[in-house]
Amino acid sequence: MALTDAQLDLLMEDEELQKFSKDYFDYKISYRDYRAKMDETYRKYGIEVKNKPINHAKRLELLEELLAEGDINQAEYEKKLKRIKQDIKDDSYSLAKKKQLGIEIDGCVFADNGDIDLDNFIEKFIEFIEDNGWHFGGGTNQIDSDGNMVKTEGAE
Repeated sequence: MALTDAQLDLLMEDEELQKFSKDYFDYKISYRDYRAKMDETYRKYGIEVKNKPINHAKRLELLEELLAEGDINQAEYEKKLKRIKQDIKDDSYSLAKKKQLGIEIDGCVFADNGDIDLDNFIEKFIEFIEDNGWHFGGGTNQIDSDGNMVKTEGAE
């Protein structure tokens, strides 16, 4: 995205932009918050924003390039690297804190022909769950067509 001189002047004079940029570099806000505020500011001035996912690996790669090409010195590199590492930590914490959504299953499974063996069903069900990177917690019971529990061999 190329900015016109007029758009660049507007951004340079925006006090709110200056404040949250300083807050970001002083570790007072996360990179996600900083990017969101930047996007809001760009929209305020009619500058098109193309939201892209945050890719910290790409940010690290670009930082390495800046150092290798001599565009920043070692001290600037270390400062920016510290900032990126903190952003990665902040994102990890945010993801860990996020309440996870799952599925509660309350129903019955019957075959079109014949009976379903509970052990066979559980084996296939857990395989399906694990193949998708999911987890299952709960219990199972063998039931008849009326929904009554059936005592299976080995069950007490």
